[in-house]
Amino acid sequence: MTVRPWALISYLALIVPLALLGYGAYEPEIRLTRVEAAAPGLYSHTSNLALSFALVLSYGFARVLTGATMRELAIVAGLIVAANYGYELWLPLFNTRDVVDAHYGASGAIAALAFVALVKQHGLRETVRHRDQDGAKPASERMDQPA
Repeated sequence: MTVRPWALISYLALIVPLALLGYGAYEPEIRLTRVEAAAPGLYSHTSNLALSFALVLSYGFARVLTGATMRELAIVAGLIVAANYGYELWLPLFNTRDVVDAHYGASGAIAALAFVALVKQHGLRETVRHRDQDGAKPASERMDQPA
């Protein structure tokens, strides 16, 4: 399977704003004021969103290329959502309990899963192997040729 150009460009284009959002959670100087004005408090929860999105996106994109099923990808996304809620509600190590953080993490995982599902459905194409004029396999695939 190969990735269609739009799918690869979209994947790479999603990484830049994701990185800016994630980095903006820790560096107030780089926060986008328009984003902050449109969604007050976004940067206080964006680390969960960015981390969950990045995990599902990178794992899902790599596994889609190797033939993963949507069931497998949904299970991984579900585990990440469960980890978000588990950590935010029952395991407050180095953290205060904040269910809104878990909601942001869940939305990031679900959004990434939706993108991966779109790529799996419409962003892949079969690799075409060309044959010669007689319809024979390429020399690299013939068993009768010495290596």
